[in-house]
Amino acid sequence: MSRFTLADVFTVLNGLFGLLAVYHIYDGLAVLFLLCAVLCDGLDGFVARRSTEAEEQGVVMDSLSDSVSFVLMPALCLFSLQGSGWLAFLYAFSAFVYMWCGLYRLSRFTTYDSDLSNFSGLPTPEAALLLVLSIKVLNAGALAIPLSIFLSVLMISGARYPKIRGKLSLVAGAIVLLSMTLFFVWSSFLYVLFFFLLAYLSMPLFFRSDR
Repeated sequence: MSRFTLADVFTVLNGLFGLLAVYHIYDGLAVLFLLCAVLCDGLDGFVARRSTEAEEQGVVMDSLSDSVSFVLMPALCLFSLQGSGWLAFLYAFSAFVYMWCGLYRLSRFTTYDSDLSNFSGLPTPEAALLLVLSIKVLNAGALAIPLSIFLSVLMISGARYPKIRGKLSLVAGAIVLLSMTLFFVWSSFLYVLFFFLLAYLSMPLFFRSDR
């Protein structure tokens, strides 16, 4: 029987914070809870890589939690935007496309790509943060439609993205943690986070790695 490990605790917390983000989809707390989910997702990977108790079940559970936090929640963010007529249809259509591509990305990662030295396609946490910050912080409005389609295509593409490990993972974790800490006192720091996400988005232009 598979054991419930420390990494699994962070996996469950990821899904829990994703659920809370969904609950607060119409207010700013959705961003805060999404950041909490991203931090827990990073911690479960960090702990799992340093543990001798890693279980295959944990890999599957990780993708299930990710599907709530980084696929369902951003898709619902698109649905939450106000529109009528064709605009409402386009919001719904882009949410459907994002949902499909996000689930495909996670299933492909779980089945084929989890052991690769780099990511094939844009990881769902980065895509979710970019889309939700664009909607909730930058007030992208209808521009969220082409952005979500662009991110959806990148998720299922073969673009190579480096896995953030070692010192880079500490830097990334510190930026997310600082964004959470400053959320209520200096929310403008989220623009710094958005800048780093854009830098990571462009990595396939510079990053080269064999499969």
